[in-house]
Amino acid sequence: MGWSEAASACDSGEGKSDESTRRSVPVADEAFDVLKVWKERSAHSAPDDLVVCHPESGKELDRSKVTRRFRQACRDAGVRVIRFHDLRHTFGTQKAAAGHPLREDHPDLLALSAVGA
Repeated sequence: MGWSEAASACDSGEGKSDESTRRSVPVADEAFDVLKVWKERSAHSAPDDLVVCHPESGKELDRSKVTRRFRQACRDAGVRVIRFHDLRHTFGTQKAAAGHPLREDHPDLLALSAVGA
């Protein structure tokens, strides 16, 4: 996703989960603020530059390297190794444990295409 798409997603709540599906995903104010700081610090902040990219080349990150580093970060932190995607489910679980039934009240926060997803 480029910066112009990210700004649009933050403004309109539209997100892209993959090439074929568009979903409405609200962006928390805190996340929006972090993205603004990230853009200010990034050498790659033109509208068509990627939001998350290699810091030197500006190119797309190598998925296998990101996965490998994420797994190592889990091990270094002494936590169970999970898939990066599992963080979305952890968010939902933590919110539900705090008394916020997201599946019924706010499936949009988890980018679920349907409540039964």
